[in-house]
Amino acid sequence: MPAQPGDDAGTLADQVFTMIDQQPQFTLEARGRQIRFPQRAHSLGGLFGRLYAQTYPDQVRALLFVDSLPVEIPTLMGADWPAYRQLLNSPLPQFANTPTFEVVDIDKSIAQVAAARPFPPIPTAVLTKTEPFPIPSTAPISLAATVERVWLAAALNLVALRPQTPHIMVTGSDHYIQVHQPDLVAAAADLLVQRSAPN
Repeated sequence: MPAQPGDDAGTLADQVFTMIDQQPQFTLEARGRQIRFPQRAHSLGGLFGRLYAQTYPDQVRALLFVDSLPVEIPTLMGADWPAYRQLLNSPLPQFANTPTFEVVDIDKSIAQVAAARPFPPIPTAVLTKTEPFPIPSTAPISLAATVERVWLAAALNLVALRPQTPHIMVTGSDHYIQVHQPDLVAAAADLLVQRSAPN
């Protein structure tokens, strides 16, 4: 569903969350058996992946959070949250003049995840970056240090969703772990598929 010039901010993300929340239940089948599929969720996609798993737990086999945004971020950021939210909704320099740049209503998205069913009992793993986010010079001076401190604390909330969740600190990687260390992401996904295999 491509964005159109003039779309209201948050429209596309709202549509995705609405589809997850209201779509007719569907089942993937093969040879008469329901298929449960693993998911991998990066960054803000962690909200989408988590909401899907909480809405349709019978369809999700496992969930790999790749430096995903946890729902606790606004609370942990405190007074710095509005500045960070504005930063998250600002396009990267290469997209600054792109009229179709998507803006996510993060507060609304987080509220939808928080209001959904409990997180299902599925194998889960969390990958977290070790390199700092590139914070623009126009942001408040204290924001960078706050984001780095809070990001790790918030990742621990993802780890706490399920017992025995592996938490891998990806040394030397920035936010785009799947770009810098794709083999590690694939290995973590394979581990979750093995853990979710029928006994």
